[in-house]
Amino acid sequence: MLFKSADGKLQGIDLELFSSYCQSRHCKLNITEYAWDGMLGAVASGQADVAFSGISITDKRKKVIDFSEPYYINSFYLVSMANHKITLNNLNELNKYSIGYPRGMAYSDLIKNDLEPKGYYSLSKVKLYPTYNETMADLKNGNLDLAFIEEPVYFYLQK
Repeated sequence: MLFKSADGKLQGIDLELFSSYCQSRHCKLNITEYAWDGMLGAVASGQADVAFSGISITDKRKKVIDFSEPYYINSFYLVSMANHKITLNNLNELNKYSIGYPRGMAYSDLIKNDLEPKGYYSLSKVKLYPTYNETMADLKNGNLDLAFIEEPVYFYLQK
């Protein structure tokens, strides 16, 4: 998964892995940043050779893109700012809060297939963002109550 540090540099485990892969094969790594919803399309249309950024492998995506073997099992967190003082005792309480996350993430499937049918949350209420940076900015600014984030982002933010 990729995200930008405070100084605007791209970083993340995907970048480290792919950089090492390219170095070991004496390939030049040339990165073009895409919004999440354009990244897979760029590969499918031939505008990019490879996409990497914590991409979940789904049956729908496998129809148009070839995937490597998984190198990371995805885990995620639902977080809020400490000053929001949000405590969830059960999933029924989710409807009281705004939830956001970056477009294209697997959380849509979780909400649509698990939370929505049980009445816990509606996908139509979710705020979608281009990247984690915008998601976290809205969370910090109080424009969002809760955010789904993946484990590497969670641990990075704990620093």
